Amino acid sequence: MNRLLTFFAFVAGFAVFMACDDSYSCSIHHCVATNYLNQDMLASGKYGDFLDPRDDQVYKVVTIGQQTWMAQNLNYIPKSGEESWCWGNNEDFCEKYGRLYSWEAAMKACPDGWHLPTWDDFNALIKHIEPDYSADTSLHGYSPNTGKLLKAAGVWADYGVGSDDFGFSALPAGNYNIEEKAFFLEGKGGVANFWGATERDGGRAAWLDIDNEDNGVNVGFILKNTASSVRCVKNPN
Repeated sequence: MNRLLTFFAFVAGFAVFMACDDSYSCSIHHCVATNYLNQDMLASGKYGDFLDPRDDQVYKVVTIGQQTWMAQNLNYIPKSGEESWCWGNNEDFCEKYGRLYSWEAAMKACPDGWHLPTWDDFNALIKHIEPDYSADTSLHGYSPNTGKLLKAAGVWADYGVGSDDFGFSALPAGNYNIEEKAFFLEGKGGVANFWGATERDGGRAAWLDIDNEDNGVNVGFILKNTASSVRCVKNPN
């Protein structure tokens, strides 16, 4: 009887392992969902892996042009006093979308060897995808087609459907207004907003904005009263 129970326990455990292996990148302590990534690129080994030694989470990474980006939103819980949230204060959203960080927390959130992207990093990403792109001023840039190419496929709706040609797999993780203590714009009709490190006028910081309204992408500077997603970029060699 004990052998029979052991056998069924093994079968159940193996089934759980296989389910995890099919849709997750696993470390000993944590699995990060990969079902929102470009599945063709995943199957052909186009993504790399990065193990964050701070909490043993594994992130898929992708090289686009001369840059290597995390292909999943950062989900590192920062130190006490550095603000971050799961959308809707629901931990399940952090598993899917990563955390939403205040700008101050975002500046410290990337692991060693990686950094929060600068204004120039954002523009280099877009320039690689759309060679004719140029920021129209030092404060704003817009590319009408790049958003679609950066969005995860099968997640966005209406005008925002993505093709994820480069494996960036942007998700509509929404944002959090710190002053109003309110969450906004998550899901198919939502937005993907990513913090940048570059500052303007003290109270503003760079921001990459992808939304459901069109196929474009904006790079600009916004007030630091919002919590947004973080995608880390690997430091140059």
